[in-house]
Amino acid sequence: MKNSFTLFEIIVVVIILGLLLAALSNFFQMNERDYIRARGCVDHTYGQIKNFIDMASTGKGLYDESVGEVVYPDEYELVFNEDDNYISFRYIKDGTSSDYKKIELEGSDGTGENYCYDNSREYYVSIGEYDGASDDEGLIEEINLSTLFQGDINTPPVKINNDEQKSYGYISFYFSPADVEDRRIISKIIFDRRVNQVRHNKCTQRGENYSTCQRWAQTFNEMDGIFNY
Repeated sequence: MKNSFTLFEIIVVVIILGLLLAALSNFFQMNERDYIRARGCVDHTYGQIKNFIDMASTGKGLYDESVGEVVYPDEYELVFNEDDNYISFRYIKDGTSSDYKKIELEGSDGTGENYCYDNSREYYVSIGEYDGASDDEGLIEEINLSTLFQGDINTPPVKINNDEQKSYGYISFYFSPADVEDRRIISKIIFDRRVNQVRHNKCTQRGENYSTCQRWAQTFNEMDGIFNY
């Protein structure tokens, strides 16, 4: 009866375990790389949103490639389409709404701008509601911003979903890998209608199901509406 393993058998087992560990390590590294790319997409998207809101706040013109000139809009619009997973930047001039820019967070082929999606890696960034949002926060579907130089002073400069009551609007960003059922929360972009500011609040510690966040980079003080770092 054999009571021990030969040196050759031990070497074979070690080699097999090494190959398995290398395969698993490569899988997790690739998954983490995809998440980092998705997070970079959200950072870039936040920058685009912030620049657009700053343009609306100061009444700056924007260059519309479709007409080949700088346009000074009467109103600016941000539309967050959760169903089709895109963000649309629009402007209104003389009663006509025109598209300025569109960020696709999911596509049918190839790789999205700033790695918002990658079909070869089977992941994409998605937007939507967050279960732990406070009562003061409303899910953003649309933000309407009038310029500071508008003629009608009775028109509110900022509307969130055409609702003048909500102080804060938010939209959550998720990393959605194809091979994982639960999407992973990345961050929330929060818009303060009272002071016309937008903030990017990143999740630093996710919950057990990954779609919720246990710790945010900024804490929200509901007493005075201030984000503390």
